[in-house]
Amino acid sequence: MRTLGPLALATLALATLALAATPIPAHAQPATLDYTPFWAHLGDEACEHFYYDCGGYHDLAVKGNIAYAIASGPPGLQVVDCNDPTNPRNRGFLPLGEDEPAWARRCDVRDHYAYVTRADAPQVMVVDVDDHDAPVMQGTVPLGGPAADVLVEGPWLYALLASADGGATTTLAVYSLAQSWAPSLTAQLTLPGARDQRLAVAGSLVIAAGQDGLAAIDVTLPEWPALAGTLDLALGSTIWGLDARDALATVADGSATHLVDLADPAAMQSLTTLDEMGMGLLLTSTGQLWLGEEGCWRQGGLRMFDVADPTAPVLVGEDIDGLRGFPNAMAEVQGHVFAAELMCWCAGEWPALHVYRLGASPPPTPLWTGERGRVFDLLAHGDRLHVATDAGLETWSLADPAAPQVLQTVAPDTFCWRLAAADGLLATTRTATPGDGFTLQLLSCGPDGLLELRGQLPLGSETPADLDTDGARVIVGYGPGTAGGILLVDAGDPDAPEALATMRPGLQVRDVALDGDVMVLGFSPDALRVLSIADPDNPVLVAQLDLYGRSCEEIELQWQDGRRLLVVGRQDVGLVDPLVDIYDLTDPAAPVLLDRSTVLCGGGELEPTLTTDALVAANRENLTIRRWDATENRSAFLGRVPLTTEPDTYGGATRVAVTATSIVTARDTGQIEIWPLPAGTVTGVEDPGALDPPGDPAADLPSLAAPRLTAHPNPFNPSCELRFSLPAAGPATLDVVDLRGRRVRRLVRGTFTAGAHVVTW
Repeated sequence: MRTLGPLALATLALATLALAATPIPAHAQPATLDYTPFWAHLGDEACEHFYYDCGGYHDLAVKGNIAYAIASGPPGLQVVDCNDPTNPRNRGFLPLGEDEPAWARRCDVRDHYAYVTRADAPQVMVVDVDDHDAPVMQGTVPLGGPAADVLVEGPWLYALLASADGGATTTLAVYSLAQSWAPSLTAQLTLPGARDQRLAVAGSLVIAAGQDGLAAIDVTLPEWPALAGTLDLALGSTIWGLDARDALATVADGSATHLVDLADPAAMQSLTTLDEMGMGLLLTSTGQLWLGEEGCWRQGGLRMFDVADPTAPVLVGEDIDGLRGFPNAMAEVQGHVFAAELMCWCAGEWPALHVYRLGASPPPTPLWTGERGRVFDLLAHGDRLHVATDAGLETWSLADPAAPQVLQTVAPDTFCWRLAAADGLLATTRTATPGDGFTLQLLSCGPDGLLELRGQLPLGSETPADLDTDGARVIVGYGPGTAGGILLVDAGDPDAPEALATMRPGLQVRDVALDGDVMVLGFSPDALRVLSIADPDNPVLVAQLDLYGRSCEEIELQWQDGRRLLVVGRQDVGLVDPLVDIYDLTDPAAPVLLDRSTVLCGGGELEPTLTTDALVAANRENLTIRRWDATENRSAFLGRVPLTTEPDTYGGATRVAVTATSIVTARDTGQIEIWPLPAGTVTGVEDPGALDPPGDPAADLPSLAAPRLTAHPNPFNPSCELRFSLPAAGPATLDVVDLRGRRVRRLVRGTFTAGAHVVTW
């Protein structure tokens, strides 16, 4: 799907003048929202050395923006670089043997060292992690017994030893980290009962937990730890989660989660019990309790509770589709939450480290929600939205995105499928009823964004999978359920389109994109090919992109800053998170990958769309928004919005379009949601007040010392003369671009003499 530029611009050297053919209506007022404060899944990364088996990450420690996770399959210490929390990168991995389950290991970190314990060995392993790409074992520190947990707080290390007398007592050992590479024993404290599984810290208290309950240890003077009090709780044999902050502690045993008052350590009280598994627990600085919900493969999740009143926690948010397993260990650092995921069955997947942004919950609600029969595609045009439905092609006004209006319906009582547009020409595929034959319908788009029917071309009985246009030609692709291939159509005369060529490569075409003589085809299941169609009867393969087993869901070509960009959405049958790739395809024979970003996993097709400064992607459950920086060639996470309507029963596709005022998502079943634009983005949609008024393209001409450019007539149809004058001889390029900065046509490029020149478009 391509965005229909609302206004043609001509650019010459550094001068830009509006031709003012179809200005955005002046009453269009964007609705914006800062999505960044909201919690959201940010990403994970595949790891080559992990087995495809049960397991994942079992414990987690974070220092700065580097995470250290205990992993299974095989057991080891994984270093994860989260300096860009939107795109975590796996760094070094240190195997830790395969003779015991990884969940018997615990870890923490300080300075350049990670400290790892194992439940069946009386020692602490010290790992030098100064080189994030190559962690090495520094040595071991003997303990008085097998260590169940380890906790680092300041220059002190606390080791909780497994009970050696049948649970009658537990030992807490305190080590000085004055020499971080060689912890030295400073003190030991005997605790009553079996409180020998987990450690947490809250101010000057260290909390120990086991099946007999909690113990609070005063470590105001770590060299002289003192038992401050105990709380007897009938917990299960395995403590899955423990955390403490200020005067509140929370502990879970896999069947329930308890909240405990620590205000008086000598008289701790159980405040309430949640009927939640609590496979991993975290008390956040924002007054929330985050806990992991166990489930087998894609059934786990993360739930957030407001515990401002810990006697009555309130559910404020949850993340289910973002997790294949459940967060087994979490840590909060610098406004982010790092969640290490554990899975009961990996199904060919890798363990995931998720990064969330702390903030308000639940996520924002749409500005408007409604239904419109079945919706098959969307196309933006300023504050206008074209909607392909099972009852015709509709044009909406989103001048007020909270109160959309249907302005017209063309081709009523027909199914309209995919949409594409360029140079004021819109193309759609339509049929009276599916199976009765399809027609390529061309339409022109007027200055007010309204459509007028033009010519059509019969396509036969095969269902088109996708189409695109560059304004002069249209390409139609045929996919699953057909013989495959493409049809190239001459749309130079929109009232009489003609078939130019039919190509049958013997493959199912999922997606197509067209720009001049460059054609990109996405094949089923995982091939993406770039072809030259300078000679339509003899297309030439110039490049092929490897999708590594992920199917191509949607592709889009556009021009930005003098570069042809290819946007590719990829999915792997819901097993791993979808990807959005952005390539520089200025040279079709040499594609250059500029950016690769992960969006939240979820079923259904993935559809991305790129504006001058935002990358927006939607699938069945979620809308993901990233900021696009063309100068740095990278995108940065802005937010994720779980779609509020029920999942589809047909196809699972969600279409997305970015208008001048909002973001629109629509499902195959007809549910439409309108969302605010991200604050500070989508600046490529020009403020109408900044445009030259119609009929006066030279209102703000550059000085005579700069190149001059005019158009005649203006507005124009079907052609105009572009007249430019150069103050001195030299190189010049004349491009036609749309309002988003995408090049529609390169009219001329070369060396010119000083003086006046004329080019006909």
